[in-house]
Amino acid sequence: MSQSQPFAPLVEVTRGYEIESEHAGAIAVVDSSGHLLASIGQPTQPAYLRSCAKPFQALAFVCSGAADAYGATEEELAVVCASHSGEPGHVALVESLMRKTGVTQEDLLCGIHPPFDKNVRDRLNAEGKSANALHNNCSGKHVGMIATAKHLDLPFEDYIDPEHPVQLAILGLLASLAGLEPDEIGVSIDGCSAPVFYVPLRSFSLALARLAEQGEGSDAWLRHPRVDDDQDLDIDELHEEPEEETMELSDGFPVSIQEGLSRVWRAMIRHPFVIAGSSARICTDLMRVAEQFGVPLLAKSGAEGTYAIAAFHEDEGIGITVKVEDGGQRARDAAVVECLLQLGILPDEARGPLAGYHRQLVQTLRGEAVGEVRPVFRLNRGLPR
Repeated sequence: MSQSQPFAPLVEVTRGYEIESEHAGAIAVVDSSGHLLASIGQPTQPAYLRSCAKPFQALAFVCSGAADAYGATEEELAVVCASHSGEPGHVALVESLMRKTGVTQEDLLCGIHPPFDKNVRDRLNAEGKSANALHNNCSGKHVGMIATAKHLDLPFEDYIDPEHPVQLAILGLLASLAGLEPDEIGVSIDGCSAPVFYVPLRSFSLALARLAEQGEGSDAWLRHPRVDDDQDLDIDELHEEPEEETMELSDGFPVSIQEGLSRVWRAMIRHPFVIAGSSARICTDLMRVAEQFGVPLLAKSGAEGTYAIAAFHEDEGIGITVKVEDGGQRARDAAVVECLLQLGILPDEARGPLAGYHRQLVQTLRGEAVGEVRPVFRLNRGLPR
């Protein structure tokens, strides 16, 4: 693959003995000092992070002091980070946080969609009820944003405006952790009407690696080179070591960013159900399997084929960002599991419990297996080929 091609083949779909479809994409694996450990496709390819950014959007809720001021529990912080399925446990956590913060359902500007969980949808239909904003997978995030504005005595009616001080704080936090300046991050509007960030995969992986390293109690990431992730970066520039700089991340925040990262990490990995849901949600299942094998790992999905992993492996933080070019979820899930297996972050024994995501069967309407969704890539170790 030449450097000019942003995406490489990741996953193929078979039917019988033939390949019926293919999915291309890109993956960037980075440590907390910004070194590119592995990749496929162009690691500097930018993508909209979608819900992958939620751990860093929640960071403002913690670092502003709002989470402490309102007495948010660890589970309530987890639902601020979540793309939840709208199950009763999720809705109860959102309602609890709303009571503490004084946020009302009318304040939420996230919109309404049917709950992700089929059982909840069926129950609502059977009872003749409609979904509401609390069933929206982003409802916790929106409560966190409004609560942050309220705590800071800021207007909150326009809390989703990209120029709102809370949104600018979120942008600044993400930029600092990703080794970028705020104006190097593109901003548009997500499906839930909040800002969404357009960031090079390698840069976001750096932020994820720092989240994992701080989450596991290491502060080695505080002195790191700034990583220049211009998407036109050539192979010679990838070999260069940027100048060292000291990161000053705690100035102006009642709760330091280091402490905020630790708390977001703990909330997510300790409450995997809250982050996604009880049925067929890869984030929950992946974190539970990782826990069974003693692997500290945070998983966060995003729409349009994006996925984020923060893991602590061999005594260092590792960040992984996946983008499937056509936005296919089946390809994204297969690529995520394959990437973790190739890197040795998950052991071979994890293949079984994650098989439904890793090598999903293609079935007839009668349940007969006629093909599979299978990864076909090999990660390049170090610099792209």
